[in-house]
Amino acid sequence: MKIARDVVKSVVAMVPMVQVESVERAAEFYGHLGFVIGNTFAPPGAESLSWAWLETPAAQIMVARAAEPVIPDQQGVLFYLYVDDVAAMREEASRGWSRARFDRRAVLRPPG
Repeated sequence: MKIARDVVKSVVAMVPMVQVESVERAAEFYGHLGFVIGNTFAPPGAESLSWAWLETPAAQIMVARAAEPVIPDQQGVLFYLYVDDVAAMREEASRGWSRARFDRRAVLRPPG
């Protein structure tokens, strides 16, 4: 397999879009990881957001309200977050999220 090296045709960024139960709760959760809301969308007349763009200086993620129930243990995507101080990030991320869980590698699993 030949890998494309043409700069003009190269992907310059890839942003995951995650299906969530609540865009507002997801934005609050990712806010504890340093993300801020860059953009949002709610259909006219809607009481809650249906989509949000979240960003840090080095990372971006989109969250969208799922049409079907979200079952955390059946999600097929993993996110690897790289931080300078894992203990401090773990402490900040778990504030107010009593249902947040960490495995022994300090992998954060958002509350279901």
